[in-house]
Amino acid sequence: MVVIGAGGHAKVVVDLARDNGFEVVGCTDPKVNGPAVVGAPIIGDDTVLEGLLASGVTFAAVALGANSLRLRTGRRLQASGFTLPALISPSATLSPSVRLGDGVVVMAGAVINADTTVGDFAIVNTLAGVDHDGVLGHGVHVGPGASLSGSVRLDDEVLIGVGATVLPNIHIRAGAILGGGSVAVRDVPAGATAVGSPARILNPSGQE
Repeated sequence: MVVIGAGGHAKVVVDLARDNGFEVVGCTDPKVNGPAVVGAPIIGDDTVLEGLLASGVTFAAVALGANSLRLRTGRRLQASGFTLPALISPSATLSPSVRLGDGVVVMAGAVINADTTVGDFAIVNTLAGVDHDGVLGHGVHVGPGASLSGSVRLDDEVLIGVGATVLPNIHIRAGAILGGGSVAVRDVPAGATAVGSPARILNPSGQE
């Protein structure tokens, strides 16, 4: 497997790929002279991917934190012929009825409960919890220690910050951000940033 990215998130993804039985041949990054990523060398920028695929490296993982970039990169890799499997930590707990898309990453200690759907290239980070009947769109990131109650819906590319909480039946629309430690008690509009407890929507100037 080749891992796209060589930052801090890539360290966790490389470890997770190995936990899932993959040999990581290396990481790609524009800074081709950077240090190894937990033992995985940087093997070049993304121009090396075509040659890797031709050589038989058919699996890839996208380790990019920015939601839109991760989703866009994953789609490009799929179109070029790579397979991007879901990577699940051995210490995560998933209901048998959970449905995972391509390229999903579920980190250590995360819990995903019954009848939840997780879209392509979503991240459910360390110790995050997603309760029953959740719907997580493509390119979503549920940050470390965040908690989604039952029947929460996150549209594509939503970011839930570290330790944030979403109450039951809340709908957070595409591209919105719920700040770290915030508590969403009502729906959040597309593209908005909501912060605080209870979370309040910020206007474009960053003021309530």
